[in-house]
Amino acid sequence: MQPNILLFNMGDPDFRWIGNEQGYAPLGTRNVVDRIPFSIHETAGNVIKPTWLPAECDARMRERNWFYSENDEHTVKSVEELVGMWYYSVGRGCNLLLNIGPDRRGLLPESDAESLLGLGAEVRRRFAHPLATLSACERNANSWTWTPEKAELVDHVIIGENILRGEHARRFAVRADVGEMITVFEGTAIGYNQACSFPPIRARRFVVEVTESEGETELARLEFHRTKTF
Repeated sequence: MQPNILLFNMGDPDFRWIGNEQGYAPLGTRNVVDRIPFSIHETAGNVIKPTWLPAECDARMRERNWFYSENDEHTVKSVEELVGMWYYSVGRGCNLLLNIGPDRRGLLPESDAESLLGLGAEVRRRFAHPLATLSACERNANSWTWTPEKAELVDHVIIGENILRGEHARRFAVRADVGEMITVFEGTAIGYNQACSFPPIRARRFVVEVTESEGETELARLEFHRTKTF
């Protein structure tokens, strides 16, 4: 077997299956678990000792087939649907495995490849150029504050913990100062990546606060974005 290979969801696994084949992770998905799902036909899962097992969301580019078929090209997922899948997987701290079956030429079908490239382009369009990052924020205990030079319009905040030190946040909130401080997003898990999406709000100050934590939460990533998607 290949040295240092990662095992998926069986034997002595290194990462786990999310529990469905649609590419969707539930809210609050964490990296440390005490059971892993084995089949779409069971709900209990295999009980294990608490273990660091990041989740992977697997999905098909087409509706039913994992392998190439000439009869289902009309079911290729649109860029819009794939972006939604990205939010439900990568945006909730998971890996996304998106299957495309090579055609009879041994190449990826054009329609599938076009959707896949469209997904990458749209994610880059939204998140390649943040308004501000972690280095622009002031930390006070378990809160991080960004105060722009002028009020900014924001519709996403991307947060990630330093998972080299583990996963500590249990609850967090994103708040905006509009004359008074209002909460625009609340969540539970952060892990390596959480995409917090909310209707655009113009504010003169934004605060990310970890309101419940097991140990000290250390952020490795914090970005504020205006994606112009609403």
